[in-house]
Amino acid sequence: MVFLIIGGFLANTLAQYYLRRPQYIKFHGKWYVPAYVVKESKRRRNLDFIILGNSVCNQLFPMHKHRASLASNAGVTVIGNFFLLQNALKRNRLKRVYYFIFPHDLNRSLKHKYTYRQLLLPFLTLESYRTMDSRLQSALQASPLAFLAMVPYFKVTNLIPDIKLRDFNHDQAINPIFINYLQQMELLCKLNQAELRIIALPVPNRFEAVYDTLLPAMQTEIQRANLMRLFQPGFFEEINFTQPEMLKDHVHFKEQYVEQYRKLYQQVIRRDHSTN
Repeated sequence: MVFLIIGGFLANTLAQYYLRRPQYIKFHGKWYVPAYVVKESKRRRNLDFIILGNSVCNQLFPMHKHRASLASNAGVTVIGNFFLLQNALKRNRLKRVYYFIFPHDLNRSLKHKYTYRQLLLPFLTLESYRTMDSRLQSALQASPLAFLAMVPYFKVTNLIPDIKLRDFNHDQAINPIFINYLQQMELLCKLNQAELRIIALPVPNRFEAVYDTLLPAMQTEIQRANLMRLFQPGFFEEINFTQPEMLKDHVHFKEQYVEQYRKLYQQVIRRDHSTN
């Protein structure tokens, strides 16, 4: 028994060492990407804005080239980006927060196969659990094995299989938990005298038919939640759809288009910053 306790302690200590260097972790698919972003979000930076977003945003503004970027992937969801923002605001005086997403990212279910890898493993701690939305807490309580994501040893090993949370049933266009976290992100920004801007990325054109009905419903729900001021003008009406030949994997740009869109969104940021 003593040896088991000592072994467990040493294993957990070694896991904590690797968590401080998440770029070296190759387990659980690519969960180390958001884990590395968590580490970076706690760093002080001499900038008055940050960039949050999904993996297309990360393609346009990779962290190793853009100091303002804390972009990761869609699996982090609004929930994970709230915690990234919270970390960044503790150490930096920000004026703007730019959050780049596909509109349908807000429709994502907690049942998604990447929720465990890309949200729970990097972000779930005892402290974060205590502040989580009660519906998210209930989803975790219905899947007790998910709490192992709090333990450093299980964060960096492949002993626990992917766990699908039992998402509550809803028929809204936007996951109600995400509405709550958007409200929390806005409040957090206000308390720190910063402003949140939510900007739509170009969407693969295979979603075009879905968006005909999804976007009006999303806009109605955002208006009902009194959050329209957070969204860039045209977010729901002027979606830029990308053609298949522009994409390398049905989502991300082929290399020859990356610079073009990077410059486009850099201009968006510059114009917004100039109005400050």
